[in-house]
Amino acid sequence: MTYYHILGIPQTATLAEIKKAYRQKAKEWHPDLNHTPGARQKFIEVNEAYEFLVRLRSQPPVTARRHRSRQQPKDPYHEWLEKERNKARARAAAEARKKYEEFKRSPLYKTSSFLYTFYDYLTFAVGIFMVLAAWVGLVININPVDGITAAAVISALLVSVIGVVFIIFSFSSIREKKKLYK
Repeated sequence: MTYYHILGIPQTATLAEIKKAYRQKAKEWHPDLNHTPGARQKFIEVNEAYEFLVRLRSQPPVTARRHRSRQQPKDPYHEWLEKERNKARARAAAEARKKYEEFKRSPLYKTSSFLYTFYDYLTFAVGIFMVLAAWVGLVININPVDGITAAAVISALLVSVIGVVFIIFSFSSIREKKKLYK
């Protein structure tokens, strides 16, 4: 598989087309966004292809002078190609490893994690409050003459359903986060 095939571009692609294809593929295969088993490896391949093609477009290889010795000279282009490919692969693997780990240690990640967790617990509490308030309000506002009206029951049910939806979504989000942090 060629680097052009990995990025899904023709061999005549310009530098701008290479960059555009890279952004799309990197977003598609980034391990933080794509949780399929081969996503990390595919992301490394996309980074490797991008880096190699950008270097190829911006720095064409230098051709070596012909050797006059009897020893068969190595093809300088293929040597350069292999060397660049190995460097790109090593850098892509290092980038895939370190970016998320570094991001997890950043103040931005810690702050956003705290805020999302706080938001989840707050949503959970609001959901419980909505359910309790709907039914307590229904019981408190019982009219001694008419009893419980259908409109009061329907409104209590609707508010309760919305509260339960809040509870379910916040609980599932809290549970998902606890799985991530284990």
